[in-house]
Amino acid sequence: MGTLADLVAAREDWLIDRILRYARERDYVKYTSTLAEAWRISIAGLSASLLDLLKRSALPQELNPDEDYSLDSTASFGVLEAQRHRSRGVTLGMFLGLMKYYRQAYLDLVYDGGFAPEEQAQYLRVVERFFDRIEIGFCTEWSAQGQDARVDELQSANRRLTNEKNKYVTVLESLHIPAILLGPAGALENLNHAAAEVFEGLRVPGAAYYGDRPLPKPLSWLAREIEIGTKSGQVEIERELETLKGVRWFRVTSRKMLDVSGKFHGTVVLFNDITEERQTQTLLRYRGVLARLVSDISTEFVGLTPEQTTDAIEDALGRIGRFAGASAAFAARFSEDGNTFSSTYMWPRGAATSVRKRFQSVDIRTMSWWQDRIRQSEPVALESVDILPPEAAKERRLLRRLGIRALMGVPVSFQGTVAGFIGICSDSGGKKWDDDEAHLLRILGQVFTNAVRHQHAEATITRERNLLRTLIDNLPDYIYVKDTESRFVLNNTAHLRLLRAESAGAVAGKTDFDIFPKPLAARYFADEQAVVHTGRLLVNREEEVIDENGKKRWLMTTKAPFVDAKGNVAGIVGMSRNITDRKIMEESLKNHTKLLQQANVDLKHRNQDLDEFTYVASHDLQEPLRKITAFSDALREDMEAGDRDAVLKDIEILSSGAQRMQRLVQDLLALSRSGRQRMIMESVALDECVDNALDALEIRIKERSAEIIRSALPTVRGDASMLTQLYQNLIGNALKFCETAPHIRLTAAQEAGGWVFGVADNGIGIKPEYAKQVFAPFKRLHGRGRYEGTGIGLAICRRIVERHGGAIWVESELGAGAHFKFTLTQKREA
Repeated sequence: MGTLADLVAAREDWLIDRILRYARERDYVKYTSTLAEAWRISIAGLSASLLDLLKRSALPQELNPDEDYSLDSTASFGVLEAQRHRSRGVTLGMFLGLMKYYRQAYLDLVYDGGFAPEEQAQYLRVVERFFDRIEIGFCTEWSAQGQDARVDELQSANRRLTNEKNKYVTVLESLHIPAILLGPAGALENLNHAAAEVFEGLRVPGAAYYGDRPLPKPLSWLAREIEIGTKSGQVEIERELETLKGVRWFRVTSRKMLDVSGKFHGTVVLFNDITEERQTQTLLRYRGVLARLVSDISTEFVGLTPEQTTDAIEDALGRIGRFAGASAAFAARFSEDGNTFSSTYMWPRGAATSVRKRFQSVDIRTMSWWQDRIRQSEPVALESVDILPPEAAKERRLLRRLGIRALMGVPVSFQGTVAGFIGICSDSGGKKWDDDEAHLLRILGQVFTNAVRHQHAEATITRERNLLRTLIDNLPDYIYVKDTESRFVLNNTAHLRLLRAESAGAVAGKTDFDIFPKPLAARYFADEQAVVHTGRLLVNREEEVIDENGKKRWLMTTKAPFVDAKGNVAGIVGMSRNITDRKIMEESLKNHTKLLQQANVDLKHRNQDLDEFTYVASHDLQEPLRKITAFSDALREDMEAGDRDAVLKDIEILSSGAQRMQRLVQDLLALSRSGRQRMIMESVALDECVDNALDALEIRIKERSAEIIRSALPTVRGDASMLTQLYQNLIGNALKFCETAPHIRLTAAQEAGGWVFGVADNGIGIKPEYAKQVFAPFKRLHGRGRYEGTGIGLAICRRIVERHGGAIWVESELGAGAHFKFTLTQKREA
């Protein structure tokens, strides 16, 4: 463990915190320095004097009545402190009182030092005598000072304070950044010359000093902003302000002025003019957007098809139009006779149809002034059509009729001739067009020209390719091309059929080893590699092959090499002719018979589905019809009673029931027409399906006083109409087969294999041995006289669930209710 000297040297911050705590608790901070640094200096001075004392002796320096304290370094420290504090107007009582708490802080340090009892007692006495000597020193100094000397000292201190204040006011006034000082209540206490010049028009430095008035009008918002803007005492915002120099942007920074006790003395606010910075940022953003736009328009058309190019050009027109703030952007092409122009591509802002119509088949002969300049490959920019010269009066009238008040256009040339122009226009006058917008139009003009040229070239190549491909595909022989590794590159339609491939992509890059038995593939490969390496033709080789139906077929095959531009063998071309026509015809007849049989089976299944769903339509439509019938009677009664509100409510319910019936009819008919493969799969909220099912069953639920208990259901992927029908049938069964008031629960549990949904009731139940039979079509366990229905409902439920890839079952005991459960294997969506 160290000594007292070690402890004092190491724990300066602890001593500062302790004396500040005592000063705040005893309210001495009202009359002392507001700066934490002043407290640190005072502790550092005391500690240095104490450490000096401890160097001379670690024992207490006891007092002596004959001692000359002017020779004691500790007392001398007290004399200096007395002179310093007295000059600041501090009284002896105030100074002695605070010094008692300094003493207490150092005593607390000794108590907290962990010393042995003997050491602690010694160090406590050392501290006590240390502070006794300091107090003797400043009491001696204080009592030796006369009244006149004290007055002079105070006057000197006041002059220093005044000079210090004037120095800081001069610094504030000299700042080129506008600055203001707000009092604790938010009133203006001072603003420097820069702020006064900007916000109040004062030209004389210091003219705004010593004020206590409201903020200048442009800053009326500031006090409220500072009040609500921060808890940390600091606000930094950017704001556009009206000044005597015009509208300027400022970065406004405020900081609360707090003393060491946390007392709020006001707020200092600085206004850093960032107008040029904002303008530079705006220009950089503008240039960045322009650069990206130029880059995108210049590069994004590479490799596009003609169809994709059309969309890309209209998208580029839209981006240029939005960038320029135009009403429309268009690419216009002259007619072959040069009398009209039409908009080939257009981006309109607003009513697309009307704008497009106005730009179709415009008579360019009424625009001779415009046409002359465009055909001379000159760009034309009109800030307003009103500035057109007298000889362009026709243009002025035409442009106004088209709704154009400002226009810019650049010519587009094709094969050395101006073929049209690309332009942007505005429906308001005074629009200033700049070089950047003209540059963008020129770039798009080049892209447009290249696109047209590319389309022409593509059309020519496509025609030639289609002609050759049509010729090859219409040949009955099998034609194919392979590379030097015997990988398929091209196959005609007949050969694709032979290979049982749905498309050319299905066999591209494959070899015979991927398609034929290994012995056949090996023989084909050997023949082809001989052609590749020798360059000699293989002519009329008879080959056997297994065709698309798995039957043996005999072919007469010729394989020849083809060479690239450098004369190197690049692959082989093969042609095989069928020499077993009769067998192929027989096999084809068998295949057609099979297809016909399958078609008959499919047709039978479709007819069964149609019959079942037709019945379901008539069965389930009874619910909305029952609802319509019931409320039709209510409507008649309410009309006779003259109850207008009730009549309107009845009509609303009738309309709802009719709409529900219409939807059900449309959905079921669409499903029956679509067949097994045409389910409308989409994200379905099961809660909505249940809502629709309960709406259809509303009358029966009220008639039976049924209680429906439900919780939130997930969203699944399925057919909404069929899932609604599933819940309607299951809930309808629960309503039907119940001797008392139905109590129905809709269940959903997430298990290891997925979701298990269900409808549980308190009905008559089912014997376990009938648990599977109830899902058979038209299967009834009760006579028609007791329960209505034909027994198709649960069969339909099973079909719906199975078509969704799930399973349905029932858990029940006779007389104990039933719980119908089902799964939907489709992946649940969030």
